[in-house]
Amino acid sequence: MVVAFLSLIAIAAALLMNKQLLPSPTQNYALRGGLLVLGIIGILSRSFVTVDANEVGHLKRIYMAPDLPAGSIIAPDGEKGPQSEIVGPGFHLMPLVKILYDIEYANVVEIP
Repeated sequence: MVVAFLSLIAIAAALLMNKQLLPSPTQNYALRGGLLVLGIIGILSRSFVTVDANEVGHLKRIYMAPDLPAGSIIAPDGEKGPQSEIVGPGFHLMPLVKILYDIEYANVVEIP
């Protein structure tokens, strides 16, 4: 969460920064560009999941969603709580997944 917060601050600073902060325009552009790149990298680092070949990832929504209805165990429509969707093995790009969700990894169980 700290990385996402600092990334948003870096992006906002890059976009809203006074153009005459440093003596030379080149230095100003370099500072603004550097802050923007760091902010984007910070957001992207919170937007992917890698699951091992013998595991699955179970998503549990923790932020920015309505509460799970009473009597429900699984959230079918994106409410807070365990999601009906699982993440299979491999690399998955999902916007802000490491902020909005808690990811629990479990071994794959084969049923003969």
